[in-house]
Amino acid sequence: MKLIYALVFLFFSTLIFSQDAKLSPESFRVTGDAVRTGEHCYRLTKNVEWQGGTLWYKNPINLNDPFEMEIDLKFGCSDKGADGIVFIFHDRLRTGRPGGGMGFGELKPSLGIEMDTYQNYDLDDPEFDHMAIMTNGNLDHGNSDLQPVSILPNQRNIEDCKLHRIKIIWNPYAKEFQIFIDNHQRIIRQIDIVGNIFKGNPNVYWGFSAATGGSHNLQEICLEKLNFTEVAIFDKKTKTQLLDGEIYSLKNVEFASGKSILKTDDLKELNRLVNLLKENKQMDIFIYGNTDSSGDAKMNKIISQKRADEVAKYLRRNGIDKKRIKAKGYGERFPKESNGTVEGRKINRRVDVYLVKPRA
Repeated sequence: MKLIYALVFLFFSTLIFSQDAKLSPESFRVTGDAVRTGEHCYRLTKNVEWQGGTLWYKNPINLNDPFEMEIDLKFGCSDKGADGIVFIFHDRLRTGRPGGGMGFGELKPSLGIEMDTYQNYDLDDPEFDHMAIMTNGNLDHGNSDLQPVSILPNQRNIEDCKLHRIKIIWNPYAKEFQIFIDNHQRIIRQIDIVGNIFKGNPNVYWGFSAATGGSHNLQEICLEKLNFTEVAIFDKKTKTQLLDGEIYSLKNVEFASGKSILKTDDLKELNRLVNLLKENKQMDIFIYGNTDSSGDAKMNKIISQKRADEVAKYLRRNGIDKKRIKAKGYGERFPKESNGTVEGRKINRRVDVYLVKPRA
C-alpha cells in the first residue's frame, strides 16, 4: 500500500504547478515587523524585544493536491534567544498571538509546524529547541497528542547563526506530513488536514510567522523551492463584475473554427468559475455559446450550442448542480469584433457567462 501511495504521489508531483520560475515579491504579503531583504529572502524579526512578523503567500492553494517546499531558515545566534518560527496553513490572511504564540497562537482553524527555540513552562515546552505539528492555534504541549521532537538530531542547538534547510512534504493521498531538517527526517505524521481541521475546505493560505518577547533573536527565511497547486480564483474586479450580473467572456477558453472541444489550457479559467459558483451557491449561471460567421449559419448554431454544453458539462463534473446551469448557443448572432479579420473571428468563437440570483 505504501508503494502505491508513493507511486501516485510521484505521478501527481510531475503535474503540479511549480513556483520555482515565477516566484516574485508580488506573490507575498508581509505584515508586522517582517521585511524583504533579498530576491527571495525575508527578515521576520530583528534581534530586539517584542517583534513579530509574518510572510503570507497571497493566493490560496488546494490541499487535495501535493505540496512540497524547501526553505532556508535562520533562528539567530543567541542560544538564550526567542521565540521561534511557525509554518502555517490557515483559511485567512491574518496573524495570531505574538510573543510565545509566535504569530500562530489562537488562529482557528489552522495547522502549524512549530519550530520553537524557547522554553515556555506554561506551555509544557521541553528544554531543547523543539518542533511539533500543532492545530488551531494551540501551542500547549500538555493538551496535545502530537508531542515535540528536537529540531536538530541529538537536541543540538539550532540558534547557531547558520541557515538550515527545512523540507516540508504533504501527500494528500496518504494524508501524510513529512518534515526534514538538513536532510534529517524529524516528523512523519498522518493527519486529515482537510477533513478534520478545515471541515472539508481544501483551499487555504500558507505562510510563516515569527516572534520575540523579553528574549530575542534575528529570525530570517529564504524560499528556495516550491511545488504546489494554486487555487484558481478570479481577480477582485472580475469577481465583482460577475456577482453584479455583468456578461463575462471566458478568457483563454478558445475554440478552433468549427470545433467545440475544450483544451487543457481552458481548464484554469473554468476552475475559477467552478470555485466562484461553489462560494456563491445562491447564484445560477447562464452559458452562451458563440461562433464567428464562417460557414453555414445553421451549423454555427449547432456548434455554439455544443460549446455551451461542453462548459456546462465541465461545471457539472466538478460539483455544480445541473439545476443551476442553463446553456444556449447563439451561433454568429452576437459578434464582439469584426469577422473580417483573423483576430476578430478568434474572439467571436467564445463562451459568455452570466450569473443571476433566482427569484424566490
